Amino acid sequence: MRLEAVRALAREGGIVADNMRKIELVRILQRKEGHAECFGRPGEDVCRQWNCLWREDCLPARAKSIMREAHRNLRITSEQYFSG
Repeated sequence: MRLEAVRALAREGGIVADNMRKIELVRILQRKEGHAECFGRPGEDVCRQWNCLWREDCLPARAKSIMREAHRNLRITSEQYFSG
């Protein structure tokens, strides 16, 4: 779902969404719907939320989060390596 569509849903729910990133908006909407705020969060390898409105967008976002975390861990390790 495109960012403008997510913002429109947020506005319908009474959320001021103009300066927020998609990932933040989706998590707010998930919380408002009574669901876990799990959009794009690295975690289990398989998402079991089959009826989630955000599923199609979430899995690629989750993969990006996992790659960012791996890169951050690699950078910390190399900094520790070269500083010692």
